[in-house]
Amino acid sequence: ILAARHIFMGVGGIYCAWRLIKSSASFSDLGFHATGFQKSLASIITPSALILLFTYLVFLFTPYNTLKFFVGYDSLPTVDFTKRILAYMFLSAPVQELIFRGYITWRIKEVYQNPKEIEYLSVALFTLAHLPFHSPLILIVTFFMGLVYIKNYEKYQNIYTVIISHAIVGAGLIMIRNAWFPF
Repeated sequence: ILAARHIFMGVGGIYCAWRLIKSSASFSDLGFHATGFQKSLASIITPSALILLFTYLVFLFTPYNTLKFFVGYDSLPTVDFTKRILAYMFLSAPVQELIFRGYITWRIKEVYQNPKEIEYLSVALFTLAHLPFHSPLILIVTFFMGLVYIKNYEKYQNIYTVIISHAIVGAGLIMIRNAWFPF
């Protein structure tokens, strides 16, 4: 499943787009607008930097064998490391955010009215989607950033900043991982 995740994400993205087209959701409903961009970006910078620092410190101070367990594995073959980073930043992160913050959050709101239920369910689904990596570290990072992303998205209704943060944090994590465990 992990090696074919790009296919699952692509199919999931197409399904979400199809469901959105068939429904009454607009791009603005999903957070595709400039309103609140600067405040949203200012709000998300610190937690994004802190999670990268946390991850770097975990890598720096954790013994190698223990670190191997915490990091998990990635079975997606990539010939070119630069292409891997660019694909993550410009394909994976935007599609994930469209699915998890845009579509899934929008659908959850159709069923639940309580903001906490919406947040917890959104974060739980986002975290569960990262289980195939078999990485406790990824699950911790995904859970924490999932909370940051949904709170930011709900407060500012701007998906652009969440996509930017997800792309930068994910690329940073890939680079940190690659420094210890080259792809």
